[in-house]
Amino acid sequence: MSLRILLFAMRAALALYLSDILSMAVMNAGCLPTAALPWIYAFLLAAAWLLTRRLTLPERHADGIGLRQIRNLTLGAIVFSLLLAGLRAGYLLEVPLHRLVPVLGDDLWHIPELSSLVNSTGYPAESSLQPGMYFSMYYASWMLPAALYKALPLSGVTIKAVLFAANLIYLLAGNLALLYMAVHAAKTRRQLNWSVYLTLLWAGPVSLISIVNFWHHNGWWLNHLGLNLQYSPYAVACIWVIHHVNAGIALVAAAYLWKQAQTPWHGVCCGLLLGFGSFSSVFVFLGAIPFILLMAWQSRGGSPRVLAAGAASFLLVLFPLFWLYLNKPTSVSFLVPMIHPLEIGAHSGHTHHYPYLIGLVIFLAVIAVQFAGCTWVLLDRGIKLKRGHYAWLGLAMAYLLSTYFVGFSFANNYCTRGMIVPSLVLTWIAASYLPSPPKLLLPVLALLALGSIQEYAYQARLAWYGVTRAEVNNYAAQMTYDETNTERVLQVNRDRSRTRVDARDYMDCFNPLYRSQDFRQIEKLSTVAPEELMQPDRELLSAGPVGPWRWMRNPTVEQRRQTAP
Repeated sequence: MSLRILLFAMRAALALYLSDILSMAVMNAGCLPTAALPWIYAFLLAAAWLLTRRLTLPERHADGIGLRQIRNLTLGAIVFSLLLAGLRAGYLLEVPLHRLVPVLGDDLWHIPELSSLVNSTGYPAESSLQPGMYFSMYYASWMLPAALYKALPLSGVTIKAVLFAANLIYLLAGNLALLYMAVHAAKTRRQLNWSVYLTLLWAGPVSLISIVNFWHHNGWWLNHLGLNLQYSPYAVACIWVIHHVNAGIALVAAAYLWKQAQTPWHGVCCGLLLGFGSFSSVFVFLGAIPFILLMAWQSRGGSPRVLAAGAASFLLVLFPLFWLYLNKPTSVSFLVPMIHPLEIGAHSGHTHHYPYLIGLVIFLAVIAVQFAGCTWVLLDRGIKLKRGHYAWLGLAMAYLLSTYFVGFSFANNYCTRGMIVPSLVLTWIAASYLPSPPKLLLPVLALLALGSIQEYAYQARLAWYGVTRAEVNNYAAQMTYDETNTERVLQVNRDRSRTRVDARDYMDCFNPLYRSQDFRQIEKLSTVAPEELMQPDRELLSAGPVGPWRWMRNPTVEQRRQTAP
């Protein structure tokens, strides 16, 4: 039964990812009205499911892996997914509570992104924050919640509600699909257990920070060491940025299918998964490029039909969407060399600066502990790596080392999200060689998972306080509930007859301390741009399709640009 659940989840995840990227490409290339999205998505989901049925997926696993172990891991993955998705269950209670509840993770930006996709008259979608500008981002993962929103024209179904539903669906399908691939790729029971632990639970040194700073978000703990870096544990990424996680799982699935590609259908599926990865998270795709090139080189003697099918399907979805990364009105750029604070003790008032090379030494020490499994494998002289692992390990280590020297504007997604695929590669290689842990080491392993558990507990506490209207003196709560009246905002969010509002009319509903951020919870297109957009907001803007894509310009957006104040 567990094997059937995992196989179904694998096909379901593939079908979701394929229908996401295909619907995104079709809606943009066809310049279709937004009202057509649920019909287009349903048709493509059915077609994608039929495509996955044509793929021959393994149903056997290594002899040393027992059915009881698979059953336990499957149950654990389901519980893990339900717990993470449940953090957003409060979104469903806004209507009975007659007010907004605070957002979790990065949903403060996900809401206006979805607002663009569901409130625009047609595609390409327009910006929800800047009238006359196009919405420009990697948003393939948001096609599912956008389709759900348009398919359910009920006043009780808000953007937050479909965000909860999408997180639930993606977490269940994605995590079980990842487990399916691990079960069928693992050679031993030990390798499977290590891969599950290191992926889902391991948090590394942030776990030690969590002991003394339990009720806070500790993602940027490396700032205290003067490093502008973040290596998010998998569970933390699932809570904050499901679309980046989706991209990582899809790219891993593409590699998994490519290794056993037998027919052009495998090539088509792999090409579309690459397209999904690049337009669900360009940063995750960036981190996967070295491995994609490696596999392409290793496949040079493979079937020309499979290679052609993969390349053609990737280019088919790439072309109509590539303009999304062009014609930006503001600079979003890589930082070379990466700018680090290079100071310790800034929060204590006794700042100690150090040179760039000293920072490199601290960085090397940090990653040696953060990726302790690989450190152990590299230092143990008794371990001889398999020939095929050298290139993969070298590319993953090269990207990891590059994060000290290369960054990206604002939240440095080159490191925070770009490391998702290299981290999974390092995890898998470490799991292939690590010995079974002695019983005395088990408490230490449990302690080093505390960082993932602590982030869940912290977010669960915020979610609970958001529903019970308790006071929280923490910036991440976004609102001081006893001083706000957001029922008016909820009413306009529920009003399906309106797609545009003047956001200034609702600013007094929010706490003045957080007003400049919380206005993004207005789930409509804004007729007037906010006084000052933040860097993440500007990254979502484009002046529209240019060059060979000019024919895709949306007349409604162009008209808004001419009349915008």
